Amino acid sequence: MNLDLAASAGSARWPGLSFEASPAGRPSVLPRLDVTGFVGYAEAGPLDVPVLVHDVASFQDTFGADVVLAEGLARPPAAPARDRDRRVTSLLGPTVRAFFDNGGRACWVVRVAQDASTARFVVPGVVARGGVGDPHGWRAVVFPARSPGAFADDQAVTARVTRNPLVTLPGSLDLRGWVDGRVVVPASAVVGPGDLLEVVLTTGRTLWVGVRTEHADAAGQRTLTWRPDDETWLDPVRDTARTGIFSAQVNGPGGDRTVPVDSYEVDADGATRLTVPLAPEIAPTTGDVLHLEDGLGAPILLSVHAPAHGVPAVGAARSVVSGWPAWRLLDPGVGRGGPHTLARVSVVELGLATRRGDAALGAVDGLGFTDAHPRWVGHLPSDHSLHVRRYRRSAGGGRDEPTGPLDELVRHPRFSAAADGDTPTTCLPLGLGVVHGSAGVRTALVGAEGPRARNGVARRDPDAFLDPALADRGAETLLEAARRRFFVDGLELRGIHALLPLEEVAVLAVPDALHGEWEQESPTASQAVGAPRLTFLPETTGESGHLVWDDPFASLDAAEPADSFVLERCERADFGSGVETVLLGADPLTRPVEQGRCGRWFHRVRAQRRGLTSPWSATVDVPAARAPFDECDAEVFDAPHAVLADLLVTWTGADAPFEIEVSSDPVFSSGTLTHPVAVRQFLVPRPLGATTYVRVRSVAGPIPGAWSNTVIVSAVPARRWLLHEPDGQDPEATLSPAGLAVHRALVVLAAARRDLTLLLSFPRWYGLGTMERHLGLLSAAPGAGTDWAQFHHPWTLTSGEDGVRTLPADGAVAGQMARGALLRGPWIATAGVPLVGAVGVDEIRGGTEPGALRAAGINPLTVSRVGAPGLRGAGVRAWGVDTLAADPGVRPVTVRRLLILLRRLALREGRELVFEPNGPDLRRLTRTRFESALGEMFRLGALAGTRPDQAYRVLCDTGLNPQRVSDAGLLVVELQVAPSFPLEFLVVRLVQSDDGGFRLSEVA
Repeated sequence: MNLDLAASAGSARWPGLSFEASPAGRPSVLPRLDVTGFVGYAEAGPLDVPVLVHDVASFQDTFGADVVLAEGLARPPAAPARDRDRRVTSLLGPTVRAFFDNGGRACWVVRVAQDASTARFVVPGVVARGGVGDPHGWRAVVFPARSPGAFADDQAVTARVTRNPLVTLPGSLDLRGWVDGRVVVPASAVVGPGDLLEVVLTTGRTLWVGVRTEHADAAGQRTLTWRPDDETWLDPVRDTARTGIFSAQVNGPGGDRTVPVDSYEVDADGATRLTVPLAPEIAPTTGDVLHLEDGLGAPILLSVHAPAHGVPAVGAARSVVSGWPAWRLLDPGVGRGGPHTLARVSVVELGLATRRGDAALGAVDGLGFTDAHPRWVGHLPSDHSLHVRRYRRSAGGGRDEPTGPLDELVRHPRFSAAADGDTPTTCLPLGLGVVHGSAGVRTALVGAEGPRARNGVARRDPDAFLDPALADRGAETLLEAARRRFFVDGLELRGIHALLPLEEVAVLAVPDALHGEWEQESPTASQAVGAPRLTFLPETTGESGHLVWDDPFASLDAAEPADSFVLERCERADFGSGVETVLLGADPLTRPVEQGRCGRWFHRVRAQRRGLTSPWSATVDVPAARAPFDECDAEVFDAPHAVLADLLVTWTGADAPFEIEVSSDPVFSSGTLTHPVAVRQFLVPRPLGATTYVRVRSVAGPIPGAWSNTVIVSAVPARRWLLHEPDGQDPEATLSPAGLAVHRALVVLAAARRDLTLLLSFPRWYGLGTMERHLGLLSAAPGAGTDWAQFHHPWTLTSGEDGVRTLPADGAVAGQMARGALLRGPWIATAGVPLVGAVGVDEIRGGTEPGALRAAGINPLTVSRVGAPGLRGAGVRAWGVDTLAADPGVRPVTVRRLLILLRRLALREGRELVFEPNGPDLRRLTRTRFESALGEMFRLGALAGTRPDQAYRVLCDTGLNPQRVSDAGLLVVELQVAPSFPLEFLVVRLVQSDDGGFRLSEVA
């Protein structure tokens, strides 16, 4: 049977399958000009380290979400509502997405920031061993996030332990007489140096030890050995409870401290609960390591696995702290006493997972606990260490770092935690179970600053985009200075200058240089009514007097006076019992009182108005009468006096310890938190939209003392961050100094490299006058390379999940240029091709017409409607391919990129020929190679003419290389090309010298 495969292939349709051929880059010997560099702000990722990205998914995996810079625009009321209320985010992410949407295949991305901070992850249940002989040195293991930024703010790390049992020979352990410890296992056991062993005896005593060496004998057995300093001996604490006065040393991420303990109990499974006289907010919490001293021997080691919870108590606050399991630390000499009978020996491995709430983000398993393990947890790479290796390899030379053992394990998806140089060399899973999350969860530790500060964008600073050591360099010295710093000194480059060593980068864009200034709205704290000022004025006779107070409501601006006052008196300073209350009208601000004899009356007053109440006044006592023969001995009254400075309350008077009450209720009747302290200061938790009231009293005696005056921390409403974009048309007033500074550095970089194109845009608020002023200052910069700069305006409108937003065209145009370079060649113009993802263009300030932009050297973006003559479909198109070059012959970016291609071709060939003997054979070989490459460009349409001799010439004869030139060790090659543009011949000259170098120049 015969089958017509050709016919079948053309007609058959396979159900459920479709095949779409992705346009492949044309096979070519020509250098690539499609790789683009982008620099800007991001939520995550390494700082100042270029990362090679091939798609949107890998970009987001490394750099996370866009950074929110402002919640609105600080614009006049006449501005459109879309502008006033729109959220302003970083432009790097949308620009990279537009690049790939428009056909880009590869780009290098550099994240920049200024003073970004790194979150830290506590790994509950995993503890690091202290120094030998230091029983209190144990502490939780803390890992930094993989990179600076706020991406980890709501994440947490959980851990689990995996135990792989080993068969040991024999089933006993006797370390008496041995310096190094040892255990014998079969040859087939999966264990080796670096593994952590859990050796459990029949008594429950446990030895943790890291394997140092192994030795196999002829009998097919392996001996694992370790050093005495590696041993950790622990006894489990079971079925015990004690009540008394204990203390516990707390080692936590926030620092070390000692806390009191009222009681503890341990059940049969090792679950431990401690009662501490502390509020839950200040009690030990998840990840803290406790060393409990109970006077019964060695300290108890406990890893806290859950936040403390409060329990009902009279007087001071009480909390319960939970952990699992509890161990007594043993001296190694006690543990080695034997012989011991083995219950089991296991190889222990660590598994880590990151999570956000209940959602799992990523996990890594099979990690080692000691630094000798091939997959030691201390090898978890940061974003910086992970990507700087590939960057240096791609840059060609320098101090190339080897690939880390865990690099590929954590690359996709990128694990949120990393390790640093402070990772302990030995960790133990003393509080871990076999399931992630069994040891509790503790959200990442972050600083008090907001997410903008943690992302490094709290202020608008052009220095974030520049390397300070290179920013002031001119085009003549920039490359040599960068080469020395990077390749010779091994230092890292920053900002846009980090892309200098990457020769494959052919296009460069820095969209985040175009933002305005952002700042917070001015704070307007809500005004809360204060407490009345209460005073006792005795009569001259000393037998009676008056209580006098003021009206705090009347002191408020435009406020009505109080409706009434509540006066209380009591014989106890704390008003704990026997309180007498009097309701007074609004008029009396005084009340007569009689002095007691020997007894004391304490008074306080508060004001009321239409359901609102003020705080209580400070407590005032009416002193007892002092008759000459009266033997009464009145108690000395000393209430604290509190003062607020920012959020720190300090006080004088009275004796320690103290009790502090914090409440949102001015009379402390509800929503009150109590904090015991022994010092005379307290940092008030920052109020979040509600006024906070604070008071303090002494609890030194059997009866608490009088409350201090009430300190009021006024609520500060949430302040929005606003972006300032000037609205006027004055070129000087609306100029962006930050954007201009970055653009100046870019044109100097382009002049130094001479082989890349700058895709630049103006800030969106620029009018034509400001654009012309910007271009004039840019061209006047010393050593400026504006010949390589191409400007587009206005910004485009794009539609996404968060609605319509504005975006500079840098990414979309770069994608079009990359696609054209891959499919046909870099000399192909992309103007007139619709930008994918753009649905419109932003307004131009002042209503400038596209023709005026063209006249200024700017490539305008316009919207073409359906049915426009000569166009296929509607869309946003760039009308123009001009650079800022003064010479019209090289002004089109297509010609500039053709020259860049020739330059890269000449440099590549020159490197291969530089060590050949200088003679006729070298000249013939050189001519053959260049003619082959130029011939391919001619066949692809890059050059004009109908015959090769009309399109290009390669001159390398004796006319250019007379004997005196050859004797000087030089070889001169001249390439003459006619671009497929109505231009004259362009000449590129390559000169080889006998010192191993060469230079390239364009000849007019």
